[in-house]
Amino acid sequence: MKTDTGTQEIRMFPVSELRADSDNGEITGHAAVFDQEADIWGDKEVIRRGAFKKTISDGADIFAFWNHDSNGVLGRTKNDTLSLAEDKKGLKVSILPPDTPTAQEVRTLIRDGFIDKMSFGFRVIVDKWTHPKEGNGPSLREILEVQLFEVSPVPFPAYDGTDVTARGMRPVKPPCENINEKEHKQEQSENSDGPTEPSRDQRSHSLSEVEKSKRRLALIL
Repeated sequence: MKTDTGTQEIRMFPVSELRADSDNGEITGHAAVFDQEADIWGDKEVIRRGAFKKTISDGADIFAFWNHDSNGVLGRTKNDTLSLAEDKKGLKVSILPPDTPTAQEVRTLIRDGFIDKMSFGFRVIVDKWTHPKEGNGPSLREILEVQLFEVSPVPFPAYDGTDVTARGMRPVKPPCENINEKEHKQEQSENSDGPTEPSRDQRSHSLSEVEKSKRRLALIL
């Protein structure tokens, strides 16, 4: 078991029940689903019940953005326009968006069925990795506790999986006795002419969407 990975990550779930109320404009859905395995970077990942319990009970100031963009604020726990709770299915989200052009557009897109996914930005506090006994096949990562930063209705993910997809930084996988993995790393090292300096574009894309959002948010608060 590993504690506090320090890595900021984003996950996206298709949620058929994501909807916008026609009367008060409330947006509801689930930003995460419990006990549902997903393909993430060649491994399996599952979020366990209780993963959001502490971050919610701590009263953290969590935002709802449109597509992880802090310029499109839809709700905030601090002013009670964003409500978060764990239920039997997962992380239940209720947003009371402001009367802004962005919020009106998002409500329309959800109501008309153009947007049916939600995503959340987080940092893993506690997770557990289980590696295959034979050294082949995917490892299983169980997410047991997270620090939640924001939730977002989103149009599409950056990386496709089966029933969930990932955006942002790759989860840090602890070392394991995997012969094939060692051979692959050794082969890469032998074929390499030495370290290369990443291009400017590569460096700029290395920042996760959550990091970008938090920097923009710091400028407007």
